[in-house]
Amino acid sequence: VEVRLINEANNKQSLRQRAKRHLEEQEFQKTCTFKPKINTTSRYLDTEHRPLHERVGQMQRERREKLHEAKVKEESKNPDLTFRPQINAKSAQLADRQHGSGSVIQRLVENSEASLQRKLSKMAEIEIEREGEQSFRPRPNTNSDRILETSDKFGGKSFFERQQEALQRRQTPEYAAPEYQFRPSLGANSEMLLLEREQETMEERIDRLAYRDRERQEMSRESVQEQYYAQFSFRPEINQISKQLGSSHSVQELHTDEKRRQRMAELQRRAAEEQEMECTFRPDTRRSRATASMGDVRTG
Repeated sequence: VEVRLINEANNKQSLRQRAKRHLEEQEFQKTCTFKPKINTTSRYLDTEHRPLHERVGQMQRERREKLHEAKVKEESKNPDLTFRPQINAKSAQLADRQHGSGSVIQRLVENSEASLQRKLSKMAEIEIEREGEQSFRPRPNTNSDRILETSDKFGGKSFFERQQEALQRRQTPEYAAPEYQFRPSLGANSEMLLLEREQETMEERIDRLAYRDRERQEMSRESVQEQYYAQFSFRPEINQISKQLGSSHSVQELHTDEKRRQRMAELQRRAAEEQEMECTFRPDTRRSRATASMGDVRTG
């Protein structure tokens, strides 16, 4: 369903674009009324003339053939190019039977056109298979068909003609949007602010936008917070012991916490003393006589 809707949307968009181009071409033809005068000789020559977009393929093929002939002619004059490939008789017969006796360029062009034709045929087969899978077919209402046939506005007119009429109706002054008459009413405060801000300088405006407006916003926010929390009358009850404990410490004491540091240092000292009491082993660090004599010899 999604693919079908996407395809329908693409088709509608292409139709709208085609109609728009058709209308633009018609408008362009109406505005461009110049007609060049061509003599009889030019008219006679123009009867056998085809547009450029129809002759571009033939012109490219002729150009390639001329370049190839010039290249072969130039190479045939070169005495260094003595190699001549030998083709088997059966290969030559098969090549002639399959491609005929035409030039190589003509054969390559024909192969390219045949390949393109096969590709287009394959794409057409795929589209036919897809259409067979998508069995939905819209059924217009009979009333819609009857209205189109009997209507003076749409009857007997093609889609492009109806689009042309719609475009012409949009260009009429009656179709143009009316001027909006609504004007909002401003209060006295708004008019006063407008007068004040029209008279302020650029420096005052920058100061107002950067500082004063922000300060006013902060003050209004604090006022709203105070009004909001003023409705909550709950106050916690603290006993006398908690009050005494809380009031015995200053802010500086809570910040530095010197008592806690002293207490931790005392605990570390006691732990070291207990460890020394438990570990009674003491190594003998006195020097023997042999060691002392060897030391004297080295120093001497």
